[in-house]
Amino acid sequence: MCGDLLELAREDGYDWAVIVTTDLLLIPVVRYLQAHGRKIVHGCFPPIAMDLTDECWASIDLGPLTRGLG
Repeated sequence: MCGDLLELAREDGYDWAVIVTTDLLLIPVVRYLQAHGRKIVHGCFPPIAMDLTDECWASIDLGPLTRGLG
């Protein structure tokens, strides 16, 4: 995922991206992309990975959308 985000940004393939992950190792990538004009939205399940959520331009709480699906 990280490589795709960076490669597509280099190719000017998107203006914003939605990521659904709890991988905190993406924080530096999010910072880099946003410093270069991309907007990153975090699809999240609070309180998990809130450090990543805080770095993103916006977030979407997916918890209410997934309740009752299992």
